Amino acid sequence: MRRWLAALVVAAGPWLAPAVPAGAQAVAPAAAPAAAAPAPATVQNALRAVESELNLLLGRYATPLDVAALLDAGWRGVVEAAPGAPAGAAAPFAPDREAAWADFGARFRAAAGTPGADPGALARAANRAMARSVGDCHTAFAPSHERELLSFDGSGRYGGVGASVADPGTFEPRPPGPLVVQVTEDGPAQRAGVRAGDAVLEVDGADAVGLTPSRLVELVRGEPGTAVRLRLDRPGEAEPVEVTVERALLDVRPVEGRLLSVPAPAGDRVTSTLTAAPGPARYQVGYVSLREFSRAAEAALPAKLEELRAAGATHWVLDLRGNRGGNLNTFTRLASLFISEGTLAVTIDRDGAEAAIRAEGASFRPYTRPLAVLVDRQSASAAELLAADLQEYGAARLFGATTAGCFGTSRLFRLPDGSALWLTVSALQSGLERRDVHRVGLEPDEAVSRSRGELAEGVDGPLARALAWVVERG
Repeated sequence: MRRWLAALVVAAGPWLAPAVPAGAQAVAPAAAPAAAAPAPATVQNALRAVESELNLLLGRYATPLDVAALLDAGWRGVVEAAPGAPAGAAAPFAPDREAAWADFGARFRAAAGTPGADPGALARAANRAMARSVGDCHTAFAPSHERELLSFDGSGRYGGVGASVADPGTFEPRPPGPLVVQVTEDGPAQRAGVRAGDAVLEVDGADAVGLTPSRLVELVRGEPGTAVRLRLDRPGEAEPVEVTVERALLDVRPVEGRLLSVPAPAGDRVTSTLTAAPGPARYQVGYVSLREFSRAAEAALPAKLEELRAAGATHWVLDLRGNRGGNLNTFTRLASLFISEGTLAVTIDRDGAEAAIRAEGASFRPYTRPLAVLVDRQSASAAELLAADLQEYGAARLFGATTAGCFGTSRLFRLPDGSALWLTVSALQSGLERRDVHRVGLEPDEAVSRSRGELAEGVDGPLARALAWVVERG
């Protein structure tokens, strides 16, 4: 992660030139030493990381991939990271794997071996571009294998700012950059003034308008105590807003919830503060937000359900918005809280072999009815699968927007330079109807949009409609 450094450039005119005594000879300043070319071994080690990812993509991805297309994408990544890359960068690669790799290797050595080049950075750029070219949200390059392992293991702690962003393409009209959809209460971002509804224009002075949410997260996360500077487009503000956020070690709580007291019928607008309203003749709704399918959630979700039931919850809302998925074993345990028996998922590997995942009946919580589920364009993977199963088994009604269309199972592989590749190794289908919503998304039973303006105002239309539906059940 990069720290922001303000570069001060001073244009010196003749009036700034030092005076030279009469008769003395001005001495020109010594030229800066030329940057040395990287050692061949350094270049070869970087190239080995690219070859390792290429082999994984070609040999382990859920369906066969084209070597020329992957290397075309990888080379474009190198060229973008090193503007001085050799001419001929646009030439297509041959369809033959051996010839294509020899061609790529020669180009990479020429680009990475030039004075001032950073072979490691060029390798990471190539790997990031190859992974992105697959067009599969389960297949992604990660700069640190160690950090990904910690995240996957559910340690729930990382250096960040406490904000979630979404693809601006999922909003109409389209915001000018990745959109902040959630800010952690009393987190670094909130304390610095970041708000839901802000669009990120720059990170540390670098253009962020075209970045994917995952790439933006890479740039914003970093060592606790370091700072990141954000330039934001904010609704109602004529000029961009600039804030500096000090990263902190964040504790991610995979499950949050509270008891909501809702009148009948429920109002059309409920603020995101979710403050329980006192008074008679109200329905007690257990609202639970499941943010990720990490191992920590396996104990946290049933504990939260029991806590709210003991407090009087008789109706339920499960919020899966912004949930990008997680551990498949965790999914099975959590889905079994709501579905007593039956198939929860079917995986299909590269060779066509199928494996069924079934509910664990002992975990079932029969009291979680009626149940409404909230989904959005950031609900992905295990979150989509849980929503699909609840829909198919008639266990819940879905409200919100079409989900991400990110269906599949993936594995994390370490690359030789310490970076990593998340790789889709099998296709995925829902349990009862065997639907595959990959690249399509899951349609909610009731589509309820949420605009950028509503985000900024704290208005939560999908939640309001879900609350209205559950209390209509009586």
